[in-house]
Amino acid sequence: MEGHGQPAVTAAGFWRRAFAFAADALLLALLVFALRWLAALAFEEALTRAVLDAQGRTFARYGGWHGLARDVLGLGVPLFYFVLLEGASGATLGKRLMGVRVVGPEGRRAGLFRALVRNVAKLASFGCCCAGLLLVAWTTRKRAFHDWLAGTDVQRDRR
Repeated sequence: MEGHGQPAVTAAGFWRRAFAFAADALLLALLVFALRWLAALAFEEALTRAVLDAQGRTFARYGGWHGLARDVLGLGVPLFYFVLLEGASGATLGKRLMGVRVVGPEGRRAGLFRALVRNVAKLASFGCCCAGLLLVAWTTRKRAFHDWLAGTDVQRDRR
């Protein structure tokens, strides 16, 4: 406990976390769009034709190199962003903006493995009408389903 009866740590609430995620989502949407555009330019002619000649038309049905680049960039870049920033420093740019951070046990840095588990488990939290995310609004520790699985908390950053 810190002075005046306030706890040293305050869990980040639903709206603060939601706005942090929205800021990150906007940033990532712009970044992924730009990277996809650059990938489309790079793969447009040479690689698509080479693959069609070597493998027939099957690969092209699934979007060819464009589809592969789209999927890798659309899934890989956000995962890399969240895992690296939450695991190493505890906060993405959106979380920094909203003054929150992800912590592991005893308020220490979550680490890359916990951050990876947390972010892969977000898929389960988004499933079933986002019920896993809504737990933040109703639980005492303000933990989402993916926080519970990864053993993490999202706290207000008092620094």
